[in-house]
Amino acid sequence: MSERTALARFLPPPGLARSLCVQSVLYAAGTGVFLTGNVVFFTRIVGLSAVEVGLGLTVAGLVGLVLTVPLGAAVDRIGAKRAWAVAMALEAVAYSCYPWTKGFGGFVGVLLVIGTAQSLGNSGQVAYTLDATDRGNQVRVAAFVRSALNIGFTLGALGSGLALAIGTRAAIIALPLAAAVMMTVNAVFITRLPAVSRARDTAPAHSARSAVRDIPFLFVSLAFGLVHADQVLLTVLLPLYLVQQTAAPHALLAWLFILNTGLVVLLQVWMSRDTDTVPGAVRACRRAAVAIGAGGCAAFFAHSAPAVLASCLLVCACAAFTLAELLRAGGGWGLVSLLAPAGRRAQYQATFSLGGRLEAMLAPTAFTWLAVTWSPAGWFVIAASVLAGALLLGPAALAVQRRRAVASPRRAVPRERVS
Repeated sequence: MSERTALARFLPPPGLARSLCVQSVLYAAGTGVFLTGNVVFFTRIVGLSAVEVGLGLTVAGLVGLVLTVPLGAAVDRIGAKRAWAVAMALEAVAYSCYPWTKGFGGFVGVLLVIGTAQSLGNSGQVAYTLDATDRGNQVRVAAFVRSALNIGFTLGALGSGLALAIGTRAAIIALPLAAAVMMTVNAVFITRLPAVSRARDTAPAHSARSAVRDIPFLFVSLAFGLVHADQVLLTVLLPLYLVQQTAAPHALLAWLFILNTGLVVLLQVWMSRDTDTVPGAVRACRRAAVAIGAGGCAAFFAHSAPAVLASCLLVCACAAFTLAELLRAGGGWGLVSLLAPAGRRAQYQATFSLGGRLEAMLAPTAFTWLAVTWSPAGWFVIAASVLAGALLLGPAALAVQRRRAVASPRRAVPRERVS
């Protein structure tokens, strides 16, 4: 009995939540199996230079940023489940075209299709989850889904690692084809999820840019983007800093990845508690900023430390950044679920993601220059910028919440239900 109870704490509740987690594992495994080896594929199979790969990824990122909000508005019009399934089918087609991609133009074209599909699918998935889940369970279900994603990414990375270890042309070409198969399975799986009836927005019809014109909400997005720094810190800056600025062994990078993934899988649901209110979500984001500050301090002192001490400090930094990731993710889910109007959830979710997308585009260069090129003291500048974002986030989110309450006083919102 006690063993079953302990196991149940790590499993999503039966029903729709469990189905969403299964889908997440399938999707992340398909994405992860190619994501790990995509640079090898493009340089060895397509014959591109590293500079061309980086430029293509940048172009695709810019186009994806521009299309984010219009795609979110399209999801609201055609329906979350339908848009989500179409997005998975598009990804499957794009991955299946990879082995026949020729030159830089073909590479960018395929990336644009995948980037568009991922934006469409992300908006559809978030909107469907919010529509299909009772308000009190939305953050908890999202936390289970994120844990499942990390399990899937790990499984995909292991598969990719096996193919790269084999190293033959056939093994590398098999990576995008495997991703295409997984995306096809995903599309079919999504079509079999239960249909949902959405609560309709009672406000007048708006254009595709209406969420962007909601200036207070846009400010929330930008402030949250500053708090979103944990991803760049974990995946870009900390590895570069370890290699170029510390005496820690390079093999430690693999263990830091395992530590991050394990903590997310085990702790995401628990760390997302109490983020189902706007004040609770804001508190989580502020704690995330404090954790980033603590991790930055540990990384700073690792610069001049001997190898063993530097390794311990970098493990502490990775743990702190992962704690920030867990808190920030829970806070973000709480904010978007509470502040996005019913009927326009996909559009508002897309707008909410703009801050994080901008941070993902600009922060790698800025953070690397600050902490690696300029000085290890750049960690303190990074921590200060994150703390500033967290401090600005609270008043902005509460202001949006007050505007929502004034706009629809005493108005009952129909409960979402699964049919």
